[in-house]
Amino acid sequence: MYHETLCILLQGGLDLKSQEAALRKNPDVVIATPGRLVDHLHNAPSFNLSTVEILILDEADKYVC
Repeated sequence: MYHETLCILLQGGLDLKSQEAALRKNPDVVIATPGRLVDHLHNAPSFNLSTVEILILDEADKYVC
């Protein structure tokens, strides 16, 4: 038996409302730029990271170095 994995992309320049709709589907994998992730965490009341299995931060090298 296989589990379908839902993966979404959160980044600036893409439609904010469609990203919010995708977040409401409780994705397993989230690929995000840090700024857009913080934006959704502050402004999307139903979104938190508790149900996300894998979080991939794009541009994280700017924050680690």
